[in-house]
Amino acid sequence: PNGECNECAIRITVDWKKEYQALEGFGAFAGRALHFHNDIKREEILDALFGNDGLQLSVIRFTIFPDLSFNSNLTEEQEAEMWIMQRAKEKYGVKRFIASAWSPPYSWKTIKGERTGKYLNSLANEHYQDFADYLANFVNFYNKEGIDIYALSPQNEPEFPTTSWDGCFWWPSQLSKFVKYHLKQTFINRKLNVKIMVGENANWYLASWYLSAMSSKLKDNDFDIYASHGYSLPISFQYVIYNKHVTSWPMENAGEKEKWITEVSATDDFDASMKKGIELAVSLSSFLSEGNVSGFVFWLAMIKGKSNEALIGSDGIGNLTFPKVYYVYGQFTKHLKQKWIRIDASMSLLTKKEMTHAIAFKDPQSRKFAIIITNEGGEDEHCVLEFENFSNLNRSITLHLTNENYNWEIFPRLLGENDSLNITIPRLSILTVTGFAN
Repeated sequence: PNGECNECAIRITVDWKKEYQALEGFGAFAGRALHFHNDIKREEILDALFGNDGLQLSVIRFTIFPDLSFNSNLTEEQEAEMWIMQRAKEKYGVKRFIASAWSPPYSWKTIKGERTGKYLNSLANEHYQDFADYLANFVNFYNKEGIDIYALSPQNEPEFPTTSWDGCFWWPSQLSKFVKYHLKQTFINRKLNVKIMVGENANWYLASWYLSAMSSKLKDNDFDIYASHGYSLPISFQYVIYNKHVTSWPMENAGEKEKWITEVSATDDFDASMKKGIELAVSLSSFLSEGNVSGFVFWLAMIKGKSNEALIGSDGIGNLTFPKVYYVYGQFTKHLKQKWIRIDASMSLLTKKEMTHAIAFKDPQSRKFAIIITNEGGEDEHCVLEFENFSNLNRSITLHLTNENYNWEIFPRLLGENDSLNITIPRLSILTVTGFAN
């Protein structure tokens, strides 16, 4: 990515002093854990997800099972998920765990014993407090197992009446009532220091409507985090891909609350190429810059076989598959860390191109910074990076490139005149620029 300075170059100005949201981490889901736990390469998979030479993920999302006995009698799937989290904490220092419920205990639902959300199957009113107590017991049980829960979501995709997997339907008014009068009060009474997450709707725009309806009935201190999933609307009613079109949410307190994407992948035909990787890069950049999200969690960490739903595939006999999506995700996760702050990265209107996307973050403590530029177009793009309000900018810059030919390839560079950087972003590429303002 050697630069060519010319009049057609895209000019990107990064302003150290213009700040936005703080980052809370990147992660993946630990569920569907049995194949992961039993895989002969499970330690290599853990390294690829959490190790220094891998993605360096800092967040794990996991399942609030509807049938926990809160003792040592765990099912194989529950034991497998617990092992992943405990191992990630012990070996890699992962400390941020997010718990999501797909369904309350089945016997407490309006259609007793039914696991799905079909026919608008929901939590019966008389069991609202029972479920709040169940969730508090869940937090205490995992605390005793060494898993301190950062945030808890009482329902995954509450708007969706599932027909083939665990689900529970909630109108926004029902979930608001449960959170306000049962869950929050129970956590206060039990002295549980766990953030309450609401939403986890399947799509960003659907979440905008759902959370607006919820927030009208909640006070700021009734909950802590707004959440959504990062899927597109269904395409031809057959599959979903990454949502690449993001706008800010309308809730009055949306700018003050943490906002998370807690699940994202694609369900179309498996594609290990850069085409699918670029889709993720554009989506993630949009959620960070336009949605101001603080945390981002990919759907499956690994899967047996090959699928766009997972970061890593395994055939179960020692052969692992790493699609380009894995390496693209690493362009973000390896360089942007918890408590880093997003800073402005704006493109000149005269040179801006719709197929080029830029975001930037800084660490106020170490004064490191990272600028991530995605070129989703079919032609190379020349860029000039300009640094504003960067005091004592170190001239040594490192470029990290992923495209069809490279995975996290490193190219050392030096700043040019006036502390600017001329670079070329190859077609269908993502480039992370890192450095220091000493």
